Amino acid sequence: MGVLRQPAVGRAGAGGGGVGAAGRALGGETAHRLRGILLIALAATGLTLVTSWGGVEYEWASPTILWMTAGSVVALVLFVLVERRAPEPMLSMRLFRSRVFTVCSVLSFVVGFAMLGGVTFLPTYLQYVHGASATQSGLEMLPLVIGILIASITTGNVIGKTGRYRVFPIVGSVFMVCGMLLLSLLDTDTAFWQASTYMLGLGLGVGMCMPVPVVVVQSTSSYEDLGVATSGVTFLHTMGSSFGVAVFGTIYASRLPEHLAAAVPPGVDPRAATNVQALHALPDAVKAPITAAYADTLQGVFLAAAPVAAVAFLVALFLREVPLRDTARVAASGNNGVGESFAVPQSTGSSQELEKLVALIVSKEDRDPTPQVLARAGLPLSHAQAWLLVKVFRQSVQHGEADLERLAQDAKVPAGIFEPTARQLMTKGLLTEVGARYRLTPEGSETFTGLVGAWRAWLHDKLVDWRCDEPEFTEAVDRVATDLITTGRALSERQTAGV
Repeated sequence: MGVLRQPAVGRAGAGGGGVGAAGRALGGETAHRLRGILLIALAATGLTLVTSWGGVEYEWASPTILWMTAGSVVALVLFVLVERRAPEPMLSMRLFRSRVFTVCSVLSFVVGFAMLGGVTFLPTYLQYVHGASATQSGLEMLPLVIGILIASITTGNVIGKTGRYRVFPIVGSVFMVCGMLLLSLLDTDTAFWQASTYMLGLGLGVGMCMPVPVVVVQSTSSYEDLGVATSGVTFLHTMGSSFGVAVFGTIYASRLPEHLAAAVPPGVDPRAATNVQALHALPDAVKAPITAAYADTLQGVFLAAAPVAAVAFLVALFLREVPLRDTARVAASGNNGVGESFAVPQSTGSSQELEKLVALIVSKEDRDPTPQVLARAGLPLSHAQAWLLVKVFRQSVQHGEADLERLAQDAKVPAGIFEPTARQLMTKGLLTEVGARYRLTPEGSETFTGLVGAWRAWLHDKLVDWRCDEPEFTEAVDRVATDLITTGRALSERQTAGV
């Protein structure tokens, strides 16, 4: 039909040379990307090992630590140089020219550093000091999870309605500092309700900070940088969490042996002090100083996390308030920011990020926008007729022609339910029937093209705040509009009952 025809790889006159040049360009981009991934992996792994081993496995001034530090720094410098020259960088260095992106990146890193670095040791406190099992300690951390959920959902909804976001990381980082300071007071006599209150406060702080960097970056980046900027902020949050666990783990591992050495009485197997079940099987008189040693050690860890959270507060003060795109506000109200921040970082393209934002826009519509789209485009179709026209097109692409029996089976409705609507489309000259098989007529193909164009116009209106004239953006919107039509996601399956 010529509606969704893919562009040819090689133009006339280009021949195999065009394909070969494209292949060489693609190979070069892949090589640059692989070099970037390898270098950042080496740098991150080396620095994590340095912070994990330093002062525990090796002395800080030992050759192993010094050489590993130097190698990691060299790998990091090479990563920056490679990314500056790469045509499709994994993390474009030009993004850091934007103050907003830089502040969001640093904030995401620091929040991840403080949050996961400190929270990681809460189960240790609950198990070794309070005697909870692994399952029970997870349940006892629910106040932290509840605080994160309440704050993140509330923060996202407020940002979505008002477009204001700067206050949340500022207030949230204050909550984080207070939460870490309160956690540093945990000891053997702390009641569970007190520990729960401290965890709830920390969770509220984390929940207010987490959604903001992703939402702001998605609203201030150009379409060209949308994918790499979003994944970059998420990656830096993950890196901060990794370093936080390593650094605070080093503090814990360096302090615990000294405290246990003074707490384990003579005649008691020292290994019993490092096993939860064995520790709590000891008599209370023997167990008390050991659990106190764990509490003292963990107090130092939580106390060390408080200054890091304070750094997040200072960084948040530099975050500027800028107008948010409508798509970013929809993403915030959909709690997309916190989901992105906690997710595993992925190298997603700008088109994929745009598709996610469009999916949120469609899901937030109060009603199916199809009737509005049809009326605005002036297409002589009812909702049911448009739905069936799309289904006929899909089956024609897959099987060469459409079979209403097969369509009824796919939609899980009684056979023959689509025949009246098919007759209506035939009367309009949009379908033709041959032996109970249906195909689009030339007029039907034109109508389908108009339907795709109507959805394209609707999407452009929803994305008007991008103000983007880049050809890549226009092509991406066209692909999303075509996908909405050909997959039928915007044409509600529930309407088939009324066909």
